[in-house]
Amino acid sequence: MHITVTERATNLVKWLIPHIELMNVKRIGFQLSGCYGSEAMEESSRPGGGFFENRQQSDLEHCAGCMYLIIGLSIFYPEMFTPLSNEEAARYGGERDVFKLLIRLLCDHELGELESGDIASDGTRDEKKKDESELEFVHTVYKRANSPLEYAGMIGTLFKDMQDKSTPTGNKGFLVDKGEAIDYNLFLETIGKTGWTNIKPNITQLDRSAYEITHDWRAADIWTCNMLITTPKLVLFEPTAIILEVIIAFAAYARKEKNPMPWLNPFIQKLEQQEITKLST
Repeated sequence: MHITVTERATNLVKWLIPHIELMNVKRIGFQLSGCYGSEAMEESSRPGGGFFENRQQSDLEHCAGCMYLIIGLSIFYPEMFTPLSNEEAARYGGERDVFKLLIRLLCDHELGELESGDIASDGTRDEKKKDESELEFVHTVYKRANSPLEYAGMIGTLFKDMQDKSTPTGNKGFLVDKGEAIDYNLFLETIGKTGWTNIKPNITQLDRSAYEITHDWRAADIWTCNMLITTPKLVLFEPTAIILEVIIAFAAYARKEKNPMPWLNPFIQKLEQQEITKLST
């Protein structure tokens, strides 16, 4: 695998950015109706009053970003969406449309954080405990809604496969989730809001290990490297190259550099050699 900036990845980035920027547009009817108080009503009539400033991303917007990324990938990388094999489809009630499955999965994948809030995946959280509690919450949501058992079961299986990275569809869901987070970091770089991992109150050992590889404390680099450190087997999964291609194109767009993550290809090659050796022993 060798990741370079390609035309279609750059085109996907250009398609994504306006959709990300939509988060800054206020729904003005709610302001005018007094839903947010008199101050918001007055603000709506001021220049710029219809737009948010210094907007923080919510879980809902991350989920929307994941779904936009899936749609964008279906436009520019349709090879990611070939129908599932009969064997894998049987896990999901016979559904073979991977686009439909990924949209359903990524729509729901943060539901568990309604109870816990978001906890950074930087080595500080108990991943097994978090996965178990989030899966239980997803089941609870579908049970309360009296959803059809086959649909609830399919979502639960999808969610578990994503957590365990145990099927191609689960792997794709994981990559889209991580890819959106990194892409959003790079979007923030384009508007002068770069994230730096070394200013966090708690710099984890995972972060430090990533810095030893990247020699760059920017959050987009550390998060990309963390994803590869924690899931090295995915370097042998073809869609990983697509997600990384989009990331590197976004980085090139944000940083105006031809090789914005010089550490990436050497590290990928190292991981590939390690994983191939594991398979042969």
